[in-house]
Amino acid sequence: LVRPTKTLKLKSFSSTHNGGLIKDQYGRTFDYVRIAVNERCNLRCVYCMPEEGVDFLPQNDLLTTDEIMRLISVLTENGVKKIRFTGGEPLLHKEIVSLVGFAANAGVKSIHLTTNGLLLEKVAKPLLDAGLTGINISLDTLDHQKFVEITRREGVEKVIDGLNLALSMEFRSVKMNVVFMRDFNHMEIGDFVELTREKPLTVRFIELMPFDAHQIWKTGKFFGA
Repeated sequence: LVRPTKTLKLKSFSSTHNGGLIKDQYGRTFDYVRIAVNERCNLRCVYCMPEEGVDFLPQNDLLTTDEIMRLISVLTENGVKKIRFTGGEPLLHKEIVSLVGFAANAGVKSIHLTTNGLLLEKVAKPLLDAGLTGINISLDTLDHQKFVEITRREGVEKVIDGLNLALSMEFRSVKMNVVFMRDFNHMEIGDFVELTREKPLTVRFIELMPFDAHQIWKTGKFFGA
């Protein structure tokens, strides 16, 4: 979350005026928000960002932990019941466990987190104890070499270890997001489906949405759903 350049005045969404719910300009209410706690990532996936020279925002431009907590308080007071923490890679945020715990204590019933899974094995237990209810792990291949080619980093074994640990714990849901690319990993569909037979895992197949990070990963790699 980026700190606004101007001071924002938060209006009160009291039950008298708005039914205690947040509404958009069309009168639609919502009880679910995604909070990007950072923009940094420990992978460099080819369809997401360049390998080098990424200009991240200065830390002072991002909301502090206290500011994110204040935002969570305002949201929950106005009807938000579901929060998903994202990034960047949210597990790189030093206070992610505290943020999850704060949301749980504020009464949020569904707290999920989307992660690449590299650091999950270290923090899965603290996150569960803090109140995290579900995890989405982004993993596009089960093959070591393909993982390196996609992410430009090592670590598929760590991700799989983190996944298996999460599946052995009492999270309400563990899901995997898989981006399929033609002639690269689409032949692994059967392997991912087999995982759902063996484990209490939901696998979601996602179409490629490149951000111009690498010329190779363009329309020729699209694999339609």
